[in-house]
Amino acid sequence: MRGETRTPELMERRVELDVWYLENWSFFLDLRIVVKTVTNMFGKDENAY
Repeated sequence: MRGETRTPELMERRVELDVWYLENWSFFLDLRIVVKTVTNMFGKDENAY
């Protein structure tokens, strides 16, 4: 979930998610994110870059 944040609420949500990631980081979480990203890319997800 990256890109432009158009409202203060979206900015706040991004910070909340970033803090959650930092508090819950693990190798397997990163692996899950990578797999999901690759799956989205090949599934033509418009939000995947």
